[in-house]
Amino acid sequence: MRVTYCEQWNDRLRAPAGERSEEEARRLDAAGELYSVVLGDPSSPDAEVQVYWKNSVLTVSFMDKSARRHVKYVFRKMDEKRLFLTDVTTWTYPEGARFIFEATRIEHILFQPDGYSHKRVDDKSSDNIEISEYRDVPVDANWEPVPEFGDWESVTRYQRD
Repeated sequence: MRVTYCEQWNDRLRAPAGERSEEEARRLDAAGELYSVVLGDPSSPDAEVQVYWKNSVLTVSFMDKSARRHVKYVFRKMDEKRLFLTDVTTWTYPEGARFIFEATRIEHILFQPDGYSHKRVDDKSSDNIEISEYRDVPVDANWEPVPEFGDWESVTRYQRD
């Protein structure tokens, strides 16, 4: 799979912004600084991984066929060896929409290691917001080993169960 290192994914241009060499991305990773990895064809990527170890965070955004963010996972670094999937956001777009703010449905789920979960669904087409809270949610699948630089396969698994 093709890998492009950059500062970040530009949602407006639907392209990597501020391309980086692999060596520079390795240096940023070691220093804990922010950088992104675009996986697949940069004009229509499969995913973007954003790494920012100083803030103990790694995000994975999966793109749809129009190169818009469709699903985003936010992992928090819990210790030197483990990440925990704390947030999942999904966007649903109407036909012809180009930008994330045009999404008609946004679903955001927060998870905690103790099994607590909070879900918010914003449905712009019906002007409806639903909020739910759950306890004792199984979260075993939310744990992930901290990846070595360049080993993005496990964190970019779409199916998390």
